[in-house]
Amino acid sequence: MIQVESEIEKLLHKALLTANLRIIGIDGELGVGKSVLANQLSASFKLPVISMDQYCSSGTGQYVEGLNLVALRKAIEMFPTPVIVEGVCLLKVLERIRLNADIHFFLFSEPGISYTSNSKVVTEVNDYISEYEPRNKTNWVFNMNQQTNSLDVDIAYLKMKTIVAVVLAFGGITALIVGAIVLTLGVNAANSAVFEIGGFKVTAEGIGAVILGSSVFWAYFAYLSRPVYARRREIISKQLADGSAHSEERETSTMVTVDKN
Repeated sequence: MIQVESEIEKLLHKALLTANLRIIGIDGELGVGKSVLANQLSASFKLPVISMDQYCSSGTGQYVEGLNLVALRKAIEMFPTPVIVEGVCLLKVLERIRLNADIHFFLFSEPGISYTSNSKVVTEVNDYISEYEPRNKTNWVFNMNQQTNSLDVDIAYLKMKTIVAVVLAFGGITALIVGAIVLTLGVNAANSAVFEIGGFKVTAEGIGAVILGSSVFWAYFAYLSRPVYARRREIISKQLADGSAHSEERETSTMVTVDKN
């Protein structure tokens, strides 16, 4: 999320300097990282954060209707400075408590997260996005999947690792050829040349053997530097604010180690 965080920080910093902000809203789809981003912005700008999930009663089967709206409004109004408010259905909730977001960020995932449960909250959030169209009413829209599933990042990684591995492999091949030539010439020479290095006498055969042997290390480091990469789909189970459980399917990339299972 580093790239998104940096971009939002720039926009928020500019807005804080040029406008009298009261509510900074972070809205979006389920499971895209609203809370994580809110906490990161809070640490960067020393601003309080209110998570609407904390005001939702579990077991209600609904999100907006399950919120303690009176307590939520009081919590927002108790801060004299700008406050970050994050949660799903943000525009609908603020409308209920008669407040407005001075800045509204909407986070989404594309390709979207595939939910495998029939949670009412999932349906409620989808209905909110369809009815309120927050992506068309927001100040800024961010695709959070650009940070973890970006093919550009993956390709750059593969290119870098491939170049390093090829350079090391080429060095190993060169050492192998040069070492073999020097060793062969030293063995076949009538009078083998002797070199004195640091008080030690070394024959041409010895130098050739050392160069030849170094090719093993070149090959080993080339193997370690090879690009190791995999893409996979995984199912993550979570519990929503209303107490219901759901699972979501995500596609992730692994650019350091490959899952060997």
